[in-house]
Amino acid sequence: MTKSKSDHPLVRSAIRIAEVSHAGRGRTSPGTMYLTHSRRVAEVVASCDSVTEIDVAAAMLLGVLTDTPVGAGELTSRLIASGADAGVAETVVGLVSEVTEAFHCEDKLASASDRSKRIMLCDRIVRLTSGVMPSEMLPTYLAACDVVFDTAGDADVLLAGWLIHEVNKRRNERPEK
Repeated sequence: MTKSKSDHPLVRSAIRIAEVSHAGRGRTSPGTMYLTHSRRVAEVVASCDSVTEIDVAAAMLLGVLTDTPVGAGELTSRLIASGADAGVAETVVGLVSEVTEAFHCEDKLASASDRSKRIMLCDRIVRLTSGVMPSEMLPTYLAACDVVFDTAGDADVLLAGWLIHEVNKRRNERPEK
């Protein structure tokens, strides 16, 4: 992550909260911890010019609401307890919730904010470039990436171009013999 964004107290708090929430939990992809993916997404988000520490913190916390027993209220409380202003904590959790809902509902994706669309683009890029996508899931995942590109691409043209590049690269890969 860029130095100023990764050193921000809000991002450091988000990292600690994610570490505690995901302690010892692995993803369904062998050998991939939740935090590895979250950190990579947060790094890509942090590299964008048009984001703040709120966006980076939200990217770090994406899996907390979906993959742990922590709910939005508790996540907000944890951020406040770690020193975040209540309004900032609510904004971060609102962004996490918006991204989570948009991932699961195409109608919500269309009306999502540019901030959440940008995080979604980064998440898809990281999933494709990490090399942990099982081959049997790839066609379905690439189709889902097309939807994100078509619906969220206007939020950040550079990220959208990167995503479609990665999608096309994966589509053109030759299967190993």
